[in-house]
Amino acid sequence: MLYLYQYSDTLLHCQTRIPVDMYTPKILCILIHMLIYFQIKDQRSWGVNYMDTCLNEIEVRILGCLIEKELTTPEYYPLSLNALTNACNQKSNRDPILSLEEEQVVRALDTLRFKQFVVVSANGGRVPKYRHLLAEKIGLVPAELAVVCELLVRGPQTVGELRTRSERMQSFPDLASVEDVLRELMEREQPLITQLARQPGRKESRYAHLFAGEPELTTNTFSAPPESSRLRVMAENERIPCWSRRSQFYDPRWLNYGVLPRNSRLSLSNFN
Repeated sequence: MLYLYQYSDTLLHCQTRIPVDMYTPKILCILIHMLIYFQIKDQRSWGVNYMDTCLNEIEVRILGCLIEKELTTPEYYPLSLNALTNACNQKSNRDPILSLEEEQVVRALDTLRFKQFVVVSANGGRVPKYRHLLAEKIGLVPAELAVVCELLVRGPQTVGELRTRSERMQSFPDLASVEDVLRELMEREQPLITQLARQPGRKESRYAHLFAGEPELTTNTFSAPPESSRLRVMAENERIPCWSRRSQFYDPRWLNYGVLPRNSRLSLSNFN
């Protein structure tokens, strides 16, 4: 008897034997649709293989650029190696700004393909073109892709910054809609983003992606801006010559006798 072997991690995590001669084609179609449904439902939690994989800085930049170009310029997507390198080295909408060589991008692409984040497009053409697999593998919708993209290309950001900067990819009517997307991404079985502790001097908390593992918390000390009076004094000091600012600490009568204190760092040449 002929058997159809189906392998599925979502159905009992084991090999299932289905006798073909016992089912009609219609029932087989129903079974296939059920398998696809449960597979997509399970992918929403992002499989263990993905969570065990941490991306480096170049891989994170490549993944973010592929998402960005898909949402902003779909007519030029997928991207060739040259277009992808230019997108990674772009000066606007990037933090930090990188200067990558094509060889570095090729190595990172090979790693991303091995990790099943990126594939070569099957559309054909004169040169190979690359596209990401987050929508298929993880099940992200466009609003989630836009938020994840901004975190990938710019690093940790607040809710307000995410809403403003992702406007070119996905329009959010208010901050609450962005918070809903962030909540969805954090409440997955295996979260894709995390909320960082609020830094001193900041009113809002920032959010960061987890594609490169847990983000390193920086302890940047916040210094309040100087007062307006201090700014005027600093500007005035820049206009006054250095010797004039130093001479105010010495008695002018010393100059009449051509002598200065022994511990003075000035000489008469400073006043000529």
